[in-house]
Amino acid sequence: MDPDRFRAQFPSLADTTHLASCSQGAVSTQVTAALGELAYSLRDQGAPWGPWMAEVERLRVAAAGFLHAQPDEIALVPSASHAAFQAVNAVDFDDGGVIVSMESEFPSVGQVLHAQRPIRWVRQDAMRSLGVIEAYRAQIDESTRLVSIPFALYTNGSLQPVNEIAKHARAVGARVLVDAYQAVGVVPVDVTRLDCDYLITGTLKYLLGLPGIAVLFARSGVADHQPPRMTGWFGRVDPFDF
Repeated sequence: MDPDRFRAQFPSLADTTHLASCSQGAVSTQVTAALGELAYSLRDQGAPWGPWMAEVERLRVAAAGFLHAQPDEIALVPSASHAAFQAVNAVDFDDGGVIVSMESEFPSVGQVLHAQRPIRWVRQDAMRSLGVIEAYRAQIDESTRLVSIPFALYTNGSLQPVNEIAKHARAVGARVLVDAYQAVGVVPVDVTRLDCDYLITGTLKYLLGLPGIAVLFARSGVADHQPPRMTGWFGRVDPFDF
């Protein structure tokens, strides 16, 4: 699709200058049509669970495709904060373990981490003086259980050396969480090449979707240290088997 045809799908661009603010993307005719279909289904059928669940599964498969994951490695959740909570709470910190995270984490993830077990922040001044990799390395030791790394910084868009930092996490047996929300839709993100256990993204920003839909990738074979602390009806294998 050429640029003119692509831009024509976003009616607001005809009379509005859209400044990419790392927040809501421009709304396309496809999104508007889908919202219309949703509204009609509510009026026409009340609770059409079959079509709704089919759309959820279609999105799961699509998300797996653009992340190069398997569909059963993808969970759909309402926000990046929810995704971060699920990832962090799969890890056991009861032995005094700590989290290592960048001071420049986007608040959706950073605040979730801040509310958990003891955390060591990789400071901005340390990243400037030592470089990002060495600044992380200085905070990672045998007590580290989880290392969180933004794929791209929301402050300036710079891509972070995820795999190089992950090497130091792996050396002490820590798991790796990546927030790729600021990257997916702008640069390719391939979890088969990215050394992480968990990855977070969503549809709100550069995938040009809507709020309320986020994606959590959890690598197959990485077992939970403890059962989920937040679950519910759709946390079941078969939600309709009451």
